[in-house]
Amino acid sequence: MKTLISPKYFFYVFFLTIIITLTGCQSTSEKFVENQQLTQQQNEQFLIAKTAIEKLEQEFKEADEQNISLFAPNIVDKFKDKKADAEDKFDVIRFAPHKATESKTNRILFDISKARQYLKQAFLIKDSAEQLLSESFSKIKRLKTLKADKLYAKEFKKSQQKIAALIVLITEGNQAKALEQQAK
Repeated sequence: MKTLISPKYFFYVFFLTIIITLTGCQSTSEKFVENQQLTQQQNEQFLIAKTAIEKLEQEFKEADEQNISLFAPNIVDKFKDKKADAEDKFDVIRFAPHKATESKTNRILFDISKARQYLKQAFLIKDSAEQLLSESFSKIKRLKTLKADKLYAKEFKKSQQKIAALIVLITEGNQAKALEQQAK
């Protein structure tokens, strides 16, 4: 009976088969490593975006506790719009983390950066208003300690409306007019 491969060549065929098998296994492990690296990069991008969104939310919560909307409502609206833009972009990768790329994360971070600029602008207006209207704010605080806000609610509300009007003047850049009207 004749064999298909002579014993002389059997060793070469066997050796070649082992090399081909090992080469196939090696490319499989390379693909596995590449997939792992890609998944790790996507996870990193997702975490960067998630952390930035959470930090922005915390910053807004703190600003809201300081009644920032009272001092700069239009700017706070712009902040909320940019924050919503960032959250919408984040939702894409939140529900499909495999879509988390560096460019998508950068777009999210850009919107967050713009939102922060609006928040800083609102705080500048708030600080300016508090400095310029410190006398009015201290009077309101004193009246609250005397419980005038409850005893004379109607008059107290009128005083707050006057201060709100002064704040609007400040946000429009009319500080001098606000100071003049505060004196009245």
